[in-house]
Amino acid sequence: MSIFTAAKSNFRDADIYYSQKAESFLDAHVNFFEDVGGVFSQIVYDNTKV
Repeated sequence: MSIFTAAKSNFRDADIYYSQKAESFLDAHVNFFEDVGGVFSQIVYDNTKV
């Protein structure tokens, strides 16, 4: 599962994956940035296990 939240807004995005492979990790980022319409200048990760 991946969950992204934007710090200064109430925007949230979540995806569920069947594996913890690097491809799933990267796909979650691509999906989030497409939904947001850009890339943030800073990203903070919490509790990563991939």
